[in-house]
Amino acid sequence: MKAKHNLEHRIFESWKKKNDSGLHQKVMVGVSGGRDSMALLAALRTCFSSKNIVAVHVHHGLGHNTAFRDQAQELVENFCKKHEVLCETVVAYTELKSEAEFREFRLKAFQRIGQQYHIGTVALGHHRDDWLENQLLKLIRGSSFASLKKGFQWSLLKEYDLTLWRPLIQMGRGDLDAYRQLQKVPFVEDPSNQDARYLRNWLRQTWLPQLEHRRPGSVGRLAQSLIHSIAEITPSREVFPWDFKTNSIDLIYFLSLSEVEKLRCLAFFVHEKGLKSIRANQLKEVIRQLDKNSVHCHIQLKTFECLVNAGQLLIKERFFKK
Repeated sequence: MKAKHNLEHRIFESWKKKNDSGLHQKVMVGVSGGRDSMALLAALRTCFSSKNIVAVHVHHGLGHNTAFRDQAQELVENFCKKHEVLCETVVAYTELKSEAEFREFRLKAFQRIGQQYHIGTVALGHHRDDWLENQLLKLIRGSSFASLKKGFQWSLLKEYDLTLWRPLIQMGRGDLDAYRQLQKVPFVEDPSNQDARYLRNWLRQTWLPQLEHRRPGSVGRLAQSLIHSIAEITPSREVFPWDFKTNSIDLIYFLSLSEVEKLRCLAFFVHEKGLKSIRANQLKEVIRQLDKNSVHCHIQLKTFECLVNAGQLLIKERFFKK
C-alpha cells in the first residue's frame, strides 16, 4: 500500500471495508478521458498494482461529438500504455441517440470485459457533487425524498452481474481537480459539458457555484443535509389495488388520483412486476394519454402497452417475465 494522498487513502479505506482479500484483487475502472475518471485512474495506480487494473474506455461512436470521442480514446490509450495499465476500448458502431442508450452501452461493455477477465467490480469517478446534482435534478422533477439514492458508494447491478464502486463519492469536484493538478494528470473536456441549456450543466456551472460564493461551504453542507435527511426516512410500502392476476386496476379509482399519485401507482405496479425496462417518462406518457381520452384508449410504447377495457386499466402481460 503506497497511498500518500488523502484521495488515495479514501480509495484504500473504501475498498478495505468491502474486500477482505486486500488490494491483490483485479478491478476494472471506467475511464472516459475526462477530469474525474483520469484522476481516479491515476489514484488507483497508487493503491493497486498496475497489473491488477483493467481500464475500460467506451467510445460512443459517431455523432456531433465524434472529434472529442476520438481525442479521448487516444488520450486514455496513450496514458495506459505509458503507465503499463491494460486498456480495453469498446466502440459503438451504431449511432447512440440518448443518455439511456449511452448508459446501456457502457454497462454492457463493462459486463463483457468483466466476463473476459473474471472481474465483477468496476470503479467509477463519480464524486459528491455528481451525487448532489443527481438528487437536485430528481427533486426539481418532482421526485419524493424516498426515491433519492441512499447507498451510492457500492451498488449491485444483478442484470449485468456487476458491482459499481464509487470510491470518491465523499469528495468534491475541487478535491479531484487539486489531486489531478498535483499529479499532472492529463484530461480532455467534453464540449457538451459547457452547454448551459442543459439543466445539469446550469446547476453545475451557475447555480451551485453562486451558492458557494454567497455562502462558502454551503454546497458541501447541502449534500450532507440531503444525506442525513434521506437516512432518516422510514421506508413505507405504498399499496395500490392492482389485480396482478389480470394486470389491471379500476379505472375510476386510477383517474381519481392526483398526478403524483397516478405516477406512484404505475411505478408501484412496475416495481412489483420487476419491469426494469420501463422508464418514468413512459409512465408519464401513459398518464398524459389517459387524461386526453380515458374511454377508448390503447397506448403502445416500446416495451409495453396499456389499454382501457370494461372499466379497467390493463397493462398487457406479454413483456412480463414468467
